Amino acid sequence: MASNPKAGRRGTAVFLVLSVEVRVAAPRARVWRSLARDLAKWWPRGFHSLPGTRRMVLEPRLGGRMYEDAGRGDGLLWYTVAGILAGRRLVLAGDISADFGGPARSLVTIDLEDDGEGTRVRLADSLCGRVDRANARAIRNGWETLLAQGLRPHAEAAAGRRRRAPR
Repeated sequence: MASNPKAGRRGTAVFLVLSVEVRVAAPRARVWRSLARDLAKWWPRGFHSLPGTRRMVLEPRLGGRMYEDAGRGDGLLWYTVAGILAGRRLVLAGDISADFGGPARSLVTIDLEDDGEGTRVRLADSLCGRVDRANARAIRNGWETLLAQGLRPHAEAAAGRRRRAPR
């Protein structure tokens, strides 16, 4: 068995919280639907970890999974739903492997709050383990991109289509 010269080294484990907040010009119920039911519609292809991934899946129930579906049973589990208050809060627990900068544990909390006619989306990713500055910056930038360029435009477009529908 090969030894790992870095094993047991002090100062390699950290705890930090990365926070991201966006305002979405759509009602909270529409933002929740976009987050919990429409993930595959707005999750960018460039945010898949496996080649050949078809879609991201979120099972919005306690114990549900968030994962990459590559078909034929192939995929990658990102998170397990650790907490849910439908329409208001989603808590996801997952692991980051060494292939992606870990090992580390991630606990993501996404809160939706009414904000006038729109919704304030607050995400906090609590990380514990091996997370260097570059990886932390990449994770935070990833969440910002996902919320601002994925979730927000999808929810706003869906809300706009619904408002313009004939009565």
